[in-house]
Amino acid sequence: METKEKWEYRIGREILDALWEKLLKEYPYLAQAVSLLTPQPMDTLRAFATDGKILYYPAERLIALYRKNERFLLRALLHLLLHCLYGHLWLPAAADRRSFHLSCDVFAESLIDRLDSPILKRPLTFVRQELYRKLEETKAVGPARIGEAFSDTKEEDKRSLAAEFFVDDHRFWPRPSREKQKNPEQEMLQKSWEEALQNAKRERRKMGVEDGNGGEVLFEGELKPKEGNDYQKLLRRFSSFTEELGIHPEEFDLGYYTYGLSLYGDVPLIEPLESREERRLRDFILVIDTSYSTKGELVKGFLREAFGILLGRQNFRHNARVHLLQCDDRVRSDDVVKNEEEARALLTRFQPHGGGGTDFGPAFSHVEELRRKRQIRKPAGLLYFTDGRGRWPEKKPDYPTAFLFLEDYDESAVPSWCIHLRLKEEKR
Repeated sequence: METKEKWEYRIGREILDALWEKLLKEYPYLAQAVSLLTPQPMDTLRAFATDGKILYYPAERLIALYRKNERFLLRALLHLLLHCLYGHLWLPAAADRRSFHLSCDVFAESLIDRLDSPILKRPLTFVRQELYRKLEETKAVGPARIGEAFSDTKEEDKRSLAAEFFVDDHRFWPRPSREKQKNPEQEMLQKSWEEALQNAKRERRKMGVEDGNGGEVLFEGELKPKEGNDYQKLLRRFSSFTEELGIHPEEFDLGYYTYGLSLYGDVPLIEPLESREERRLRDFILVIDTSYSTKGELVKGFLREAFGILLGRQNFRHNARVHLLQCDDRVRSDDVVKNEEEARALLTRFQPHGGGGTDFGPAFSHVEELRRKRQIRKPAGLLYFTDGRGRWPEKKPDYPTAFLFLEDYDESAVPSWCIHLRLKEEKR
């Protein structure tokens, strides 16, 4: 005889499977992420919870909610998945833990509320509308920046927001260790989720998804750094997975291959893979603001470092190119380099052209003209080196864009779709 408890656990698991199936029909590229969570019932909970490995669920409550509000459960599962994909479980919590957990919930819900899927869509409450408007004005992206927006919020208002955005239970999130040495198991788990996020992005590109449900929003939630010179990290964000021709030695056993040749003549037992997938940069655009305030030596220093990373063998794709545009209020030159030798030659003869006012629009128009003429494909990214004083483009491009600033700049003027960094003094 099946007990009531066992029945609830079984039905709860079947409901979970049905919910995941429905969610993956809408967003199939999240399959790897879903596979990282193992369901486990826990009656003492009132909501879903996770530690990054186990998906804890209250079976009896899940059954009741499924009958009344399937949409809430679908949103809750995606909400929890976003916490894991963006590493919220492993972020160093701020001193005010309540604000930290609230900011993580606001982050996840703000992405879901921007989706255009009929299985997830619901009207925004006035509280959410007002908060999202404030976050958009301050360009707060990611829990840390969202948390900053709560710095002057009264405690009673924080409690109201916490109730509005409560979806899942965070009690199993790993506590930051006081030990200097990190927990290897937690590091491995965090890495698995980072890989799942990158895999989801890659799979969506492979599928050529034009789903009409706003799925691209799920990948627009990464923190936009304000300051620093970590070009390697920035360029990794702009890189894309592409198929590289060539044998991948880790994918086949050379012994079996040669044995097949000796046994059958010209028929190997296992054919080596002819391609492999690697993170390589496609065509890339560098734009130098050559208005009067941008100095030549600063530009050369930036180009040396940028070319060194972009044209490195481990990053650059075969037959890809870097376009170096010089632009003030119009594009003054477009130099193309394909390798380190050409880059060194360009730097030797480099002279800034321009000196007028700054308009960022012509550079983007020039890129679109190159694409229209099929001289380049969709760029892997565009880096714009500038003092920040100019007319901003009105339209968001369909490729990643970052502005690197020489000095303090007006963040409120920067479009929300731009990554923006302030270069440190010692790197100038």
